[in-house]
Amino acid sequence: MKWNSVKPDIKIHSLHSVINEIGFMYGIAFINTNENYLLLCFQSCWDKIIKHLKPHKVEMGGLIIGKIHEDQSLDKTIVLLEDIVVSNDHKSTSVSLEMGAGIWSEANSNKNNDQAVVGWYHSHPNLGAFFSGTDVKNQKANFNSAFHFGLVIDPFRDEYAIFRGAESKPINLSNFFIGDNHAWLALGTTV
Repeated sequence: MKWNSVKPDIKIHSLHSVINEIGFMYGIAFINTNENYLLLCFQSCWDKIIKHLKPHKVEMGGLIIGKIHEDQSLDKTIVLLEDIVVSNDHKSTSVSLEMGAGIWSEANSNKNNDQAVVGWYHSHPNLGAFFSGTDVKNQKANFNSAFHFGLVIDPFRDEYAIFRGAESKPINLSNFFIGDNHAWLALGTTV
């Protein structure tokens, strides 16, 4: 049944188009893994997140812009993390963060038609990487699609945690890769 002719505002790319984004070798490798949900964060995006969070002793955060590559018949989603929008309008303490609503307008003006807000990030300075009750509520209210995720970082302890969708399902860090067309490493992997 078709209710209206309004096109969805989030573009979902084919799974195989990830090859054009990250190169043939890595694209095929990621498509052929047994994992059904992967996050690929470009090194430049990761560097911006860490640069934003590391110097602050209070919670900081923002939105992550990227692309969703999906094949429903394979039950596989690969999300590319391409850029961030820092929350400049916020109230924060060492244990709380309230981002202003204007960040959504800023994200919409910074992304192109192929991109979407794919997730959010914030810090828990020297508290550990976990989702608080408030984080779970925020995720359910604002990042509730199956491709959405929340990334929490303790920049002082170098701890990371990722939670997916409305239910804030924990994601194994081995499903989060940082890199570019030359190399991709799972979060926490060292060379």
